[in-house]
Amino acid sequence: MKIVIVGGGVAGITAAKTLAESDSQLKIDVFTDEKYPYYSKIRLPQLLAAKIKLADIYMYQPQWYRENKIEIHLETRVSKINPHKKEIAADGRVINYDKVLLATGSHPFVPPIKGLPKRGVFTFNSIDDALKIRDCADDAKKAIVIGGGVLGLESAAALKYLGLEVTVVEISPWLLPRQLDREGAKILKNKIEDLGIKVVLNSQTQEILGQSAVSGVLLNDGRRFSGELILISAGIRANLELKGDVRIQADKGIVVNDFMETTMTDIYAAGDAAEHRGKIYGIIPPAIEQAKVAALNMLQEKSAVYNGTVPSNTLKVAGVSLTSIGLAQPGEPGYNELKLIDETRGIYKKIVIKDNRVVGTILLGERKDVGPLRRIISEKIDVSHFKDHLLKENFEIRSLLKTPGVS
Repeated sequence: MKIVIVGGGVAGITAAKTLAESDSQLKIDVFTDEKYPYYSKIRLPQLLAAKIKLADIYMYQPQWYRENKIEIHLETRVSKINPHKKEIAADGRVINYDKVLLATGSHPFVPPIKGLPKRGVFTFNSIDDALKIRDCADDAKKAIVIGGGVLGLESAAALKYLGLEVTVVEISPWLLPRQLDREGAKILKNKIEDLGIKVVLNSQTQEILGQSAVSGVLLNDGRRFSGELILISAGIRANLELKGDVRIQADKGIVVNDFMETTMTDIYAAGDAAEHRGKIYGIIPPAIEQAKVAALNMLQEKSAVYNGTVPSNTLKVAGVSLTSIGLAQPGEPGYNELKLIDETRGIYKKIVIKDNRVVGTILLGERKDVGPLRRIISEKIDVSHFKDHLLKENFEIRSLLKTPGVS
C-alpha cells in the first residue's frame, strides 16, 4: 500500500510514524512546502531568543526517516488531488496513492488592520519566521506584540530576552483569554510586567504606523506606541487550499468524522486543518491523537475512533508555569468552582466540578498537581469523597488517587 501524507508537521509525521510502526512494508511519502524536516514548534520562541541552535529544534534525525522508510519531499507543494485516478500533483510530478492524509496545518491569522503590509511586521509560525524576526530585532530597540495568547506572550518574552523594549497589546480584558480567567490572568500580568514587558489590555490595534517600514501602532482609544518591530499573534486559520480541487466538505476546517475520514473516499485529515464535530483545536495533543487514529484507519478501515480531546495547554513564560485543562471557564450555572489565590507567591489554582467530576482546572505558578488532575479529568473520577481536600495547602492530590475505592 502506498500512503501519501500532505504536510510534514506534528500531525503528518505522527501519522507516518504510526503507519511505519504498524506495517514495515508500507511506502510512505510525506510532502511539505517547508525546507526543514519536522521540528518542534513549541521551541520556536527559544530559537527566536537564540537560547537554542537550529539543530536542537528537529524532532528526528535523517537516519530515522530512512530506517522507517519514510520519504520526505521538502519544499514540494501539492497543488492538486485527483481522487478518481488516485493521484496527486506536486511540483509538476504526478504521484499515485492508495490513501491520502491531509495534514496541511494552519497559518497565522492577520486581522484587517490599516497600514499593512510594512517592513518590520511579522507573523510567527515557522523556523524562517524566527530567523527573520531575530534579524530584525538586531536593528530594533522597541517591539510590539499584537495578541496576548500563548504564542504572543512567549514571543514577547523572547524579544525581551534579546534586549528589546516590549509592549503586548491584547484586545480582551485579560491575557490568555482562552486558558485563564480574570483572577488568574491578573497574577500572570503582574509576573509579565515584573519581567519588564508592558501589557496593554482591552485595546485594539487600529493602524500600523510608518511609511515603507513600521514605526509603531495606533490603538482604537487614540494611544500610540512606537516600535521598529511588530509581531502579530492573533490566532490561526486552517490551510484549505486543496479542499476545492476534490470537493471535500469544509467549513472552518476540512470536515472529518470520528474515523478522521473526509467526505471523499480514501482521503483523511488530521491536525490544525481538520474540523471534528465542529471544532478545530489548534494545539498539539489533539493533532497527535487525530493523526494516530487516521493512520490506523488508513491501514484498516474503522478500526480506531476519535472522540475528541480534552483541551490542555502548558507553557512557561516569565518564569511562571501555567497549565489549563478542560472546561476551566464554564460561563454558565451548574458548576462548582474551587479556588486558591496567593498573589504574593504568584500562585493561582482553580478546579471546576460538575456532578462530582472535575471538568477543568487552571494551575498557575505550581505544577505538582498537573498529572493527577489530568488523570482525574480524563478518567472522569468521582471526587465526591475528597473534593474538599483538592486545594488544601501542602496536600498531595496524587495521594488521593492511591486511596482504595477511588476510580
